[in-house]
Amino acid sequence: MLSVLSLLNHELMWQGIVEACKILKYPEPSETHREYFKELFDMSCFVWFKLYSETERTLSISNLIDHIICVCKLKYNASV
Repeated sequence: MLSVLSLLNHELMWQGIVEACKILKYPEPSETHREYFKELFDMSCFVWFKLYSETERTLSISNLIDHIICVCKLKYNASV
């Protein structure tokens, strides 16, 4: 069975995270962060749901998520 996560371009997503960190003036993610990022794609949907529902969303995290969503919308709307 084909997983939705397997359809995502992981490298493009990683570059988006790196760019978002630069814009928000966060330290650039390390190679360790990248390894954690890669491992996220091997987790089950149940674990993803649990993490999402139990994570405390600070203002910084909410802003980062909003920024990534806006960048993706702009990128894909511009290419259409």
